[in-house]
Amino acid sequence: MKSLLRSHALRPLRLGIRPFPSSDRGRRSPCLWARVLLGTGVVGFLGACQSPEPMPELSSTTEPGIFASPMGPAAPPASLRPARTGGTGEPLTLNRVVDLALRNNPEVRLAWLQARNQEARLGEAEADLFPSLRLSGRGRRDDQGSSGGLQSFRQTSYDLVADLSYTLYEFGGSRRDTITAAERALDASLFQYNRKMQDIVLQAQRAYYNLHEKRAEIQAAQQSVEEAQTAADAATQLFEAGTGTIQDTFRANSRLEQTRFDLERSRSEYEDARADLALLLGMPVSSGIRVTDPNPLRIDPETWASVQDLMAESMRNRADRLARLATLESDRARAEAALGQQLPRLLFSGQGEIQWIDGTQQTSWERLDDYTVGLTLQWDAFDGFRKRYQWLAARNEARQAAQQLREDELRISSEVWKSFYGLRSSRAQLESARAVEQASRKTFQASQASYRAGTTDLLHLLTAQKDLAEARSQRIAAEAALAETVAELLHAIAAPDALQSLVPDADRFSGTILFLPRDSGGRVIPGR
Repeated sequence: MKSLLRSHALRPLRLGIRPFPSSDRGRRSPCLWARVLLGTGVVGFLGACQSPEPMPELSSTTEPGIFASPMGPAAPPASLRPARTGGTGEPLTLNRVVDLALRNNPEVRLAWLQARNQEARLGEAEADLFPSLRLSGRGRRDDQGSSGGLQSFRQTSYDLVADLSYTLYEFGGSRRDTITAAERALDASLFQYNRKMQDIVLQAQRAYYNLHEKRAEIQAAQQSVEEAQTAADAATQLFEAGTGTIQDTFRANSRLEQTRFDLERSRSEYEDARADLALLLGMPVSSGIRVTDPNPLRIDPETWASVQDLMAESMRNRADRLARLATLESDRARAEAALGQQLPRLLFSGQGEIQWIDGTQQTSWERLDDYTVGLTLQWDAFDGFRKRYQWLAARNEARQAAQQLREDELRISSEVWKSFYGLRSSRAQLESARAVEQASRKTFQASQASYRAGTTDLLHLLTAQKDLAEARSQRIAAEAALAETVAELLHAIAAPDALQSLVPDADRFSGTILFLPRDSGGRVIPGR
């Protein structure tokens, strides 16, 4: 297999935005969202897309998290009936497990709604660029009379008033910075949405491998029961033949019951794993969820890039770090906006009034028109230092975001480091576990033959049988640990397409929207 992490198939998805230069601050651009169907999740993304406009817009009516059944495409929750997803259904592949998790998990939908909420905040900020027009109407009736009714005055009037105001110029540019802050906040929410999908992919992989591990443990426990039953039968036969002891028979039966106990415990743990997977997929556990055997992982340790290269790649592409970076720029822009609000602004104002009056001496109806326009230089010279403290608070929040970004970078480096060396260790542990299992099996077979021949005692046979059971269980755990460490490394370096090379015959995912935020310049790595 060619250089696994150096090849395009294992490079992380480039969701990144360039470091935001100061010259970009305040530039407005039309909202446009680049969306791409997430073709393969951890298996591979379909197509290539580059955002032609800097700013994304969540204008699609497609909402992720539409509930789906494992038997077909997305369907409403009412279709999740045991009759459609029962145990007689086809077992779920790893691809289908991830697909269902992305569709059904409420955390994905929550992240989507948070992004749409931030889009509305951006629209609210851009509203300050437009003039403000207020219309009002009024009807009035005056009826006055003197004592005795000698004099009376009656008048009816209708007024229509329009007030227009517009900010022509801001010396501090607070509107521009406010919009920039909202744009960066939208970027952060889109990155968080992308990272949440990657988190759900990792959880789905873990749940899938865990369920497969528990099923393998049941099979291993059944083999241990058969081996213990064989040893118990041999002890009984030797006792009946007069060459064995009653103590050996009791000891062999005790070991048999212990293996049966372990088998029932493995079955209970399997049902617990099924319940956990059903919860993640948003499905009833009574639907009889089953999974297929995972495809074998083909890993050549010499093809993996160095840990320094992986850490550098993760810094460029981790969506959670890019979300923190966008949040930092948003806080900085808000601080600039708070500073600009302390400076004057030039306002244009206009008012027009049309009044109809009935009851004057000249005519039955008279129309009066009144129009005024003007320029106003507005400056809050003193407000008890309110705006200054608002600016100080915003600046401190930006400083906090900078420290949180540094903390995230240290955490990402630690995650990549642990996952990288954890993968190396898991691979070595699996090789050792397989060797131990093979040696234990040969030891058990030799001990079994020696016991039947009367050249060894039962204790030696039971010890060998117990060692074989433990070695078999250790090998199963090592296989699951290796698969999980691969998933964790891909998650740490933000490479959701990397499993395509490890599992070449993987299916495609569907029904999930992926966003490329502002100034991304990134592309979706093509899948199969």
